[in-house]
Amino acid sequence: MSDSASYRWWALGALLVGTFTVALSLSLLFSATPKIMPYLNASVSDVAWLSIAYALGFSVFQPILGKLADLKGRKRFFIGGLALFTVGAALASLSWDMLSMALFRFLQGIGAAAVFPAGMAFIGEYFVEDERGKAMGIWGIAGGAGPAIGPTLGGWILDIFGWRAIYQFSVVIGILSIIAPLFLLKESRRRRSTGIDYAGSLSLFVAAGAILLAVSQGRTWGWLSLPTIALFTLFAIGLVALVLVERRGQEPIIDLALVRSPLFLAASATAFLSFMAFQGALFLVPFFLMDVQHYGGSQVGFLLLPFFLPMALASPFGGWLSDRLGPKLPTLFGMALSVLALGLLAPLRLETPYWYVAAVSLVLGVGIAVALPPLGKAIIGAAPLPKLGAASGIFSMVRSMGGPFGVALLTTVFAEQAATRGREAFAGCLSSLGLSAAQVGELRQLQGLAQAGSSNLTADQVSLLRQIGPRLQEAQDCARLQGMLGGFEAAFLVAAGLSLVGVLTGIFVRGVPKHEARLTWTPEAEAVLERLPKPARLRARQEIEACAREAGVALVTPEIVRQALQGMHSRP
Repeated sequence: MSDSASYRWWALGALLVGTFTVALSLSLLFSATPKIMPYLNASVSDVAWLSIAYALGFSVFQPILGKLADLKGRKRFFIGGLALFTVGAALASLSWDMLSMALFRFLQGIGAAAVFPAGMAFIGEYFVEDERGKAMGIWGIAGGAGPAIGPTLGGWILDIFGWRAIYQFSVVIGILSIIAPLFLLKESRRRRSTGIDYAGSLSLFVAAGAILLAVSQGRTWGWLSLPTIALFTLFAIGLVALVLVERRGQEPIIDLALVRSPLFLAASATAFLSFMAFQGALFLVPFFLMDVQHYGGSQVGFLLLPFFLPMALASPFGGWLSDRLGPKLPTLFGMALSVLALGLLAPLRLETPYWYVAAVSLVLGVGIAVALPPLGKAIIGAAPLPKLGAASGIFSMVRSMGGPFGVALLTTVFAEQAATRGREAFAGCLSSLGLSAAQVGELRQLQGLAQAGSSNLTADQVSLLRQIGPRLQEAQDCARLQGMLGGFEAAFLVAAGLSLVGVLTGIFVRGVPKHEARLTWTPEAEAVLERLPKPARLRARQEIEACAREAGVALVTPEIVRQALQGMHSRP
């Protein structure tokens, strides 16, 4: 453990365990939602608030907690995040209604928001430039392995023990996941705090929370409804307040210098678009499998495996490519695969075999898995060392908010196109039957009377029902199917367009040139530097890093520090 080279891999293993626990616990619930609804007397729209509550805590608090981790200690916040996530799971297992469960899911989201930025910051601190892509890829295994096995495992727990046992299982693995980082990670922080940006934190919470709620519920409430307009207005006010506060703050929660960086903007935009397309498509595919091809709920959990398995297997490959080729080419390759896969999902039909859906899902999963590690490497490679947590927190927030935006956009496209194409298909069927709209209305009225057992129908009316009634029902069923297929086609084409825009933004993602690459200091080397008088540290750091670059090394060790200091003392 004292050797820095071996320590960073042990630390990565501890990070992977904690991240895997969060990803697994969340995916366990994929198959449990239908079972939770009757127990808590909830509707489908009520259950949607569970996802919104978690997304709100997870997305909004990542920059805040990433910044605080820089100041107060990354190990402390990583373990604290796991602990809070576990406490939230314990409380959720005791939920008595939907409001209480949404509150406890919000706590879980805050806990997860402390885990992910701290993990990225550790990788940025302990891994040199040529190894960060590999480390990000290995860390990405946790993000794919959890969802790959979670739905199947969750379905098994659900069938045997019930939905509360899923949260109780999350408590057990949450407690176990704290052990590894508790003993394997060393505390790291980069500078002392001069205060906490409460005004910036509040402005960020208001702005991000308002826009997240608006895009998630806009279709349900109506995009021009008073609540939706009020939330968009609140978002604008919060955003303006955030910019004004952060421009004057000494410890800004959102460092505007980071956000204005072309590399940061390009990488964040590409990640946001990739998550919009991926999670939006992931939300719709189960509806196709259940409502069009009539698979059962437990089957769908298993059939989603091709989406997530590549994320566990291909992430290291994406990291390996970025170490050798830089982040741009792997990012473009991954986003291009996403465009291809989403385009191939568009022509889904009733008779489409599952192997086709699985094969296309595999391609989409590989595309996302290859693109994400290079983007993370680009961000942490370009951020100043004291701001690693803040940069990774902002990046993670932007990336994770792509999911709710994607779901909101694609479900809106699907609903509108399904209604439009369904009406068109029904009109075509009516034309083939030779019926007018008035006759259809009369026929439906007659069907209602017949189903009610009315004896007032004439012989001609009964004859009409027998002749055309079944065909009308067939026309309605056909129109519904054609409308859904048209909705899926339009939504997946929009998702492909989002990924195509991601290809364009990915062109501006670049790696840090060798002569600009930030050197990585081991904690032992930092400790040696801290022994110097404070006024001399800045000049000493510059001299030490110059010596390291001349020696062709990227990792500053205590030996290099001592050699550089001796050289400084020997010069007249």
